[in-house]
Amino acid sequence: ERERREIEEGAVVSWRTRGRRQRGDMGPQQTVSEAIEEFCRLDGETETQEKALGTIITLLGAQKVTFSGAIAMMQGVLTHPDDLVRARGTVLLGRMLQHPAKLPMPRQVLQVVSTFLAQRLDDVPCTEEVLTGCLALLSNYDLPTDNVKSIIEGFFKEINTQTSPRRVREQIFEMFSVWLT
Repeated sequence: ERERREIEEGAVVSWRTRGRRQRGDMGPQQTVSEAIEEFCRLDGETETQEKALGTIITLLGAQKVTFSGAIAMMQGVLTHPDDLVRARGTVLLGRMLQHPAKLPMPRQVLQVVSTFLAQRLDDVPCTEEVLTGCLALLSNYDLPTDNVKSIIEGFFKEINTQTSPRRVREQIFEMFSVWLT
């Protein structure tokens, strides 16, 4: 029996081929987990990704799921062996950090995220995505000096500005602007 699932107002709606419709409540963790999976699909469309991001942001903003909980759910995509999947996961993390609502994040989680991004600067296929996350983190959150220092050190150690694509050079310029203000 084939089943199709969609997220509708925080619940899973299943249509079975027999035509019966079943509805079961889905917890916020499951909703976020499925939204992460949807965002990181390689064949996903931009509209679907934006909807998935909106779902995640809404649940984080309402504190139904913690930022550290969402990051734990992202572990598989953030460490995936496929460059594209890993890049999508890193984009998602960066987009979550970019959100203007400045999602609540405890200092310890800020330290973990900044350390992760500083170490991820050596992941060449994900350079642009990592810089997006670093820029969002530096722009939107008050990081401890040690964490800012580790991002800057990682940046100078791992990124060759002269050989980087134009978009990466633009992000580097933006990061310098943030560091100097």
